[in-house]
Amino acid sequence: MANSSAPKEATAKFEIRFMEGMIGHHAMGVQMTQICIKKDIQDELKSLCNSNQPAAGNQTNARLAERLV
Repeated sequence: MANSSAPKEATAKFEIRFMEGMIGHHAMGVQMTQICIKKDIQDELKSLCNSNQPAAGNQTNARLAERLV
């Protein structure tokens, strides 16, 4: 990403708004995952919840921060 040319201003603004919206979306997913892990649920679902920890949200936050620099 850092080596590519800068997007047009309108595109950059859209991307930032989109990424900002995704932060809340991913935060909710993290909360749901934590609830899922604590519940007495089927092993298959618990395994899925354990594999879906905050990596996606952290990646989105890092990309947004990169854009804002």
